[in-house]
Amino acid sequence: MWTHSTYDELAKLGLRETTEQRMRMHPEEDHPQRSGLLVVEQLIQGSHIKSVASRIQAGDEHGSGRGLDVGDVLLAIDGVSVTCFVALADHLDNAVGKCVTATVERSGKELNVSGLLVEDLHALTPAEFVECSGAVMHPISFMQVVSAL
Repeated sequence: MWTHSTYDELAKLGLRETTEQRMRMHPEEDHPQRSGLLVVEQLIQGSHIKSVASRIQAGDEHGSGRGLDVGDVLLAIDGVSVTCFVALADHLDNAVGKCVTATVERSGKELNVSGLLVEDLHALTPAEFVECSGAVMHPISFMQVVSAL
């Protein structure tokens, strides 16, 4: 799960000033990247990202085998700058079923996290619904879906 944080908040997470200056450059005055960036707020237990994060590779100086971690500041996906939710959703929607590489800044160091599988959330949600007295029921709750990841 992601959150949008201001540059003041990102500085507390260790975002370097040079990275902030580079990411703030955008021709549109009101573009979201001028006010902040996306940060990993929470990892879903049992998800692919969580399992990748638990397999830390020995001798991996660049963090590519470590997965995402809470507090990682997202800079790009597959080399394309991703600074707002719209760009993130667009990029991930086009990569369903594929692996992507995320460029993040973690504790003042820029890392490329590769091998992140983009899962299809539509495949996890129920396709059958029953409506009764205005209530909609289905065989599985969203929380069961989240815990199954």
